[in-house]
Amino acid sequence: MPPSQAPADTVSKTSRIAQGSVLALAAFMFVAGIGVHFTGSSNTAFLKGQMAQTSRCELDGESAYPDARRGRSGIIGKYIVSCTASSGFDWTDQSQLCREAPVATNGYCYEPTAWFDRVVTQAHSFVFYLGARLLSSRPYTATPLWSCSPRR
Repeated sequence: MPPSQAPADTVSKTSRIAQGSVLALAAFMFVAGIGVHFTGSSNTAFLKGQMAQTSRCELDGESAYPDARRGRSGIIGKYIVSCTASSGFDWTDQSQLCREAPVATNGYCYEPTAWFDRVVTQAHSFVFYLGARLLSSRPYTATPLWSCSPRR
């Protein structure tokens, strides 16, 4: 094989790999769109929807049992868990963010019952957890502008 032909083969192979990658991504997005369409419930909002539903259930529970707010009966917590379950979310303490505060009002302690929504939500939670850990491990060292010494 002449040396002048080798770069063209490499370019052709790279081009085929890029085209294959684009097609694979397009196929994944198509399947994801179909999954969202057929599971079209409040779960499709993923993590933000999960947090909003937990807050709605908390508000409903506190409105339904106003005398139990400061008590230790657990009525409101049980109400929140059953309310989120009826909305398509199951209680779980497997998330790292739930383990830090395993209470009924923690939206990270729930996961969608639909498989696609659960996978996406777990990925969101994991990325959020990593980001929180990275940010908390670095000390904040910026100095305010007014504390800088003036130039002479």
